[in-house]
Amino acid sequence: MNAFKSPEQKAAEAALREQEQAKQAEEDVIAAKEKQERIVQGSVPKCDSSNAKDSLKNAFDNAQFARTANLSAIEVTSIREIAFEPSNKTRVCFGTIVMNNTEKSGVKFKLEDRTDGQFMLTFEVSEDVAAAPISLPAPQTVATQTTAGLQTQVTPESRLKQPAATNSVQLPTGQSTEAETLGKYKVSFDCNKASTTAEKLTCTTNTLSQLDGLLAATYKDRMNNSIYGVDKLTFKGSQLAWGKTKNICTDAACLETAYRNRIFELCEMPVVSGVHPSGDCDAIQN
Repeated sequence: MNAFKSPEQKAAEAALREQEQAKQAEEDVIAAKEKQERIVQGSVPKCDSSNAKDSLKNAFDNAQFARTANLSAIEVTSIREIAFEPSNKTRVCFGTIVMNNTEKSGVKFKLEDRTDGQFMLTFEVSEDVAAAPISLPAPQTVATQTTAGLQTQVTPESRLKQPAATNSVQLPTGQSTEAETLGKYKVSFDCNKASTTAEKLTCTTNTLSQLDGLLAATYKDRMNNSIYGVDKLTFKGSQLAWGKTKNICTDAACLETAYRNRIFELCEMPVVSGVHPSGDCDAIQN
């Protein structure tokens, strides 16, 4: 036999049922929103997720300039989302990388959904750790290789895969040898104002002086030639960031490797249209 319930008890139970129903309805709405967000955003993680940060650190550590200078990413901080493109499920983010030499560098990175449940990560380092670069790339260019970083395909478990080399240029028959090419160049800065060990070594070592001159010429060409379609602020930031890593070197061998790697990196920059032109940088052995 059911116990007699007073009107007050019945009212309290009805109110409790209404609360439970309202709570369940709220949870259903949240679940529906999360499901819709997963559909819209695909496999792209949030900018400040542990998956995104771990993938960025691994990509930075595997970048050629970081390996050359023995740099590694210790921490990624101050991460914020700049933009999200629903059409191609691409998230653009900005943050600060703290390196093993205690220095910090701004980093813009992009996370793009892939149809196989993975996502693509690309990044560019920037001199400014406080603000993101002004210009954002068009959605269709997000997955192209950047000049300052590494294009890396990442699984949800953060297993990194190196991309295949693209736009490699073969040395044409009859083109000048490396020695002949370097002989046309000299150091690009005033050696009377050299202050760092790296600068002084560059001024007193003939090969380094010539490599510095060639790098300066190659950088100027990529900056000003519209066929490469670079964002000038971002490109300048990448060169300044490379200069910081280069200045860590304390011997000529380290510097020569840094110069050769950077020249090769700029020489292999993809073009936005037409045929990749040949130049003096093609004669340099990496």
